[in-house]
Amino acid sequence: MNEQTLIILLRVLVAIFLLRVWMQMAQTDYYNPVTNRIVRTLSPLVDPLNSILRPVGKLNTAALAIALGIAVGAMAMFFPSGDPLRWAIGGLALVVSVALSMIFWVLLAMVIASWLISPQNHWYQLAMQLMQPIMTPVQRVIPNLGGLDFSPIVVFLLIQLIRALVEKRLFLMSGLGGL
Repeated sequence: MNEQTLIILLRVLVAIFLLRVWMQMAQTDYYNPVTNRIVRTLSPLVDPLNSILRPVGKLNTAALAIALGIAVGAMAMFFPSGDPLRWAIGGLALVVSVALSMIFWVLLAMVIASWLISPQNHWYQLAMQLMQPIMTPVQRVIPNLGGLDFSPIVVFLLIQLIRALVEKRLFLMSGLGGL
């Protein structure tokens, strides 16, 4: 397996556990078949850790710890000459990078799907439920203008701003570069 494929697989693994965290924080409908399948698939890995790392409010600390552990492990694997503090900072940067990418892609899929598929579609409902906590504060500030919702554009811009201010600085602080 080449290095690029391994990086993609590690980022997908981090994304899967972050999705579990995000679904719990957004309080997505457990009876949605997509949500139910994701939760049941990850439960054997997350539930044993839940007894040690208790959830903090809506934050599933066990799934977040697994995602962070995978990210720190990836940094250690690709940058073996680094020290544990650099791996931890790089792992945190990787988690932030994956989280921002997830928000971007879910928002983009939601916007495109709103024109193409039925609102009863399970994937579309999950995307709407995931984005609601992010979109609602923006929609309060920027109301619909003549039936047009400009809040996705604002969220896209905020994602880019956070990437520039936080993600890149974390990777620079680690001194390792990004994955």
